[in-house]
Amino acid sequence: MYKREIELESDGERRSELVEGYSGTNDLDRRHLTFGAVMGGVLGAGYLATADFDKDGASNMSELLGGSKLLNPDSDGDGIMDGSDPAALNPDADGDGLLDGLDPDSGNPDTDGDGIGDMADPYPTRSDYDNDGLLDGKDPDMENPDVDGDGLLDGADPYISEADHDADGLLDGLDPDLENPDVDGDGLLDGDETNACIYNPDCDNDLLIDGEDPNPDSTDSDGDGLMDGFDLYPRDADHDGDGNLDGSPALRDYSSSSSGLLLHARDAHEYVDPDDPVVLGYANRLEIENDELRLADGTDLFQRYERDIDQFNESDYWINPDNYLANGRVGDCEDYALTASSILIARGNPSMVVVGFTQPNNEGGHAWLETDIDGTRYVVDYDSLVERDAFYESHTDWNPLYAFNDEVEYGDYEADWATA
Repeated sequence: MYKREIELESDGERRSELVEGYSGTNDLDRRHLTFGAVMGGVLGAGYLATADFDKDGASNMSELLGGSKLLNPDSDGDGIMDGSDPAALNPDADGDGLLDGLDPDSGNPDTDGDGIGDMADPYPTRSDYDNDGLLDGKDPDMENPDVDGDGLLDGADPYISEADHDADGLLDGLDPDLENPDVDGDGLLDGDETNACIYNPDCDNDLLIDGEDPNPDSTDSDGDGLMDGFDLYPRDADHDGDGNLDGSPALRDYSSSSSGLLLHARDAHEYVDPDDPVVLGYANRLEIENDELRLADGTDLFQRYERDIDQFNESDYWINPDNYLANGRVGDCEDYALTASSILIARGNPSMVVVGFTQPNNEGGHAWLETDIDGTRYVVDYDSLVERDAFYESHTDWNPLYAFNDEVEYGDYEADWATA
């Protein structure tokens, strides 16, 4: 109870009176006043609970219950108002070292999933900052997409720190095979070859692989008139110093003999020359396939028939094999037979030049050769090979009369000529 002075008005007069408690009121008024006081207390408490003293978006009651501060809008100091902060008492909810107010995903310590925690990540929302296909957490330089400068993006580069992994002189970004320094196996490092030649072991198609070719861009490196693949000395235009280019051998002086039924050179066996460098060069490139003689460049050993009278204005003139080979492989039957036998002997196939007739009554004088290949005798006539016995059985008019080679002088033909 308390005392207070109140003003009363009765019969138009006002008077002051000191009352105690609810003095001057009836019982009903006292009940109303008591109810009002109680209700005022209740309503006041409700206001206090729902109010937000620090204006942080969280009610006083929720802060009291949650433990955050009534008069501090950011209780944990993380930059997020308490009402918006699911972890109002933890400034770094995901423990990534980054205050939640600065963290793009406060529930994830590595927002972009690049293997770098947000606190240490200069680009926490970009997992591959330089777009090189490599997550920043694995990238030695997240601001450089090609660390070794080899032309390969780091994500596609198995050797990020090596610009030329196989040490072939070619940057990995230009290298067709990072593990093989000589893709075409020609003996030259890929970096020493032009792009067009990396896959071609014989870039100038001269039958000499580029690693052995003095000039892979020239079919005749020494300019002697012989293609490098047929030239035993592709770096020396005149290897024997005789004043003639290797590709322009001298034509032997010809002296014929009339002994026997057919004209022939007096020194016939000397025209078979398996040791001549030009012959040896061609022997290295001779191929025997499908019963034919062919050269490795795909051409026939025999190119064109031309009579002696047309070439030399002589009824008979023998061409030495090196001259025949160096001058387009043009000539008549004995020129071809001399050259083919020389080449076959040089490659290890015993051979004999045969001279005789191909028509009855000693008509149709002709020269051909016989050779031994793996123990079988063949007749060779202008690049065609036929097993010898079968050939003579089917060519009954052919009559071999004379034979010779580099070791056997011109003489009568013997079918069982020695192979060694």
